[in-house]
Amino acid sequence: MMKRLMVLVLACIVITHIAAGGADDNLIVPGMRIGWMKLGVNFDNYVKSLGAGKYEVMNECFLFCSFERYQVFFLIDREKHHILEIISSNPIHKTDKGIGIGSPYSEVAGAYGKPDSIREIEGAYLVEYRYRKLSFWLDKSTEKVKSVTVFAGDYMKNYEPKIGVYSKKYVSRDTGFIRAEVYAKNTGKRTATGTTVHFYTYAGTRLIKTDDVYFGDLAPGEEKYSTVFTMLRPSEGVISAMSDEIICERYDERIKFKYAVDFGVKQ
Repeated sequence: MMKRLMVLVLACIVITHIAAGGADDNLIVPGMRIGWMKLGVNFDNYVKSLGAGKYEVMNECFLFCSFERYQVFFLIDREKHHILEIISSNPIHKTDKGIGIGSPYSEVAGAYGKPDSIREIEGAYLVEYRYRKLSFWLDKSTEKVKSVTVFAGDYMKNYEPKIGVYSKKYVSRDTGFIRAEVYAKNTGKRTATGTTVHFYTYAGTRLIKTDDVYFGDLAPGEEKYSTVFTMLRPSEGVISAMSDEIICERYDERIKFKYAVDFGVKQ
């Protein structure tokens, strides 16, 4: 108990007095800062003040920095070293509404209203106020705040995989087959996992699924190629268009990218 108290006192002293030219009020300001630590700042400016920490590479884009001594954590852009998220589990940090570590969910909801989402992740509740650029991690058993996060808006959209699909179609009037040479390329900054192209054939007003092409993982800048053969069905009339649907998995979500192109295939 005494050791923990000493650590907290040290953290209070350091965080309050190494303000590096910023605010030292220990206030949590959504979308801006926690105490003197500001979003958008180059993290290299804080390394000297914070000292040694633990660094973990999350993926191609993000670095997670832990400073258990001060109970503060950072999500960093690996390329530019800008701070994207600041997380605190230090009791000295509170919002202007008095919400901090140990606050019950009832007080969080009373101060900020209904959250945009509540998700259960690894035995805890993540309560998100995206428009406020603020979120809270709650202990599942007590429903009390155990950490607070401020973040720089919807920064994730700048790092998502961007899948482009393009293809060449060849139609054989003699055999009734379409040969599609399909290319998928990730022009984003993160790996796209489980990339799949689903082909649908439009026969009149009906949409008929014909083929799947699995490209697997696509690293940033990576391009993959595949060939698909689809048979024309005379009983279904003229094929006037085809559409491609890309499905990428990110965390526990499935994001769909849809493309609809009139290839003008006539028989």
